[in-house]
Formats: sequence, C-alpha cells, structure tokens
Amino acid sequence: MALTNEFYRTLHILEMNYGSIANVPDDNEDVIRLHKMTQVIDPTRRPRALKLLEQGYSRYQISQETGLPVSLIAQIRKYNHLPIVPIFNYRIDNIYIQNAHKAADYFKLGTYHSAINHLRRFGHHIDHYEFIWSDIPIGGKYMGSSGKIYTKYSDDIRTYSH
Repeated sequence: MALTNEFYRTLHILEMNYGSIANVPDDNEDVIRLHKMTQVIDPTRRPRALKLLEQGYSRYQISQETGLPVSLIAQIRKYNHLPIVPIFNYRIDNIYIQNAHKAADYFKLGTYHSAINHLRRFGHHIDHYEFIWSDIPIGGKYMGSSGKIYTKYSDDIRTYSH
C-alpha cells in the first residue's frame, strides 16, 4: 500500500504533540483520518486508474478522480508498460499540438510569444482545450515530443509515437 505525504506529515505532527502515536486518543480527528488512509485500497480503483491511463489522462487527473496517490498511478503505468502521453493543448488545422512553443516551431514563427494569435491572423483554425489521447480520432494527426507529425492509427495508447 502506498501512503501519501499527507499521511506521514500528519503522523509526524501527532508524534511531536503526543510523544507517540500510541498516546493519541482514539477519537482524535487526525487519528481517525490516518486510519481511513491506511485501509486497503478499494480494488475497483486500480482498474479504473488503468482505464484512465489508457485513455491518456495525466496521473494528477487520475489521482483526483480515483483518490489514489500519484506515486501508485505511476507504478500502474510502469507495470503495464504504458507510455507517458502529453496533454495536447491546441488543435491547429486538425493537428493536435502540445503547446505554443511546439506550434511556433512547427509553423516556423521564430517566437512562441503570441504564436497562437499570429496563426489566427494567418487564417488557421485553432481550438484551445486539454485534448487527451482518446480525444484524437483514428486517422487524426498529432505532434510528438520530437516535433514530428504522426497519424494515430489505433486507440491503444501503446501505439503513441513521440
């Protein structure tokens, strides 16, 4: 079981105040919260986290959704050999691009400051949103980390090229 930083921080404060966790009254709100944190993780949350990873959500988004620690989600990703797929913040002329830096480089604007505004003035269609892997349709184009344009040919996140 993976325990969070909040767990250890609370435990440390209680031990500083009471000398030992054994001396803390059982009805103390922090002790009750610690007990809840150490309960076995609901077995349905791991498969849910894996499904969200496969759709392309970030580990932080998945942590918020499932309540699992970010470190456990990273372990699930690694155990299942899933690539880290970025969030694509822009769709420019139906190409999914991570950020303004990548857009400026791809369209050879020289600077990323106001790159999106320049592209709009040049008549490019731009959607600004947090697109994840599952948002990109089969046959859709996306820019990998290297700046190269790839075509998505499967919903399987393992086919992500970067």
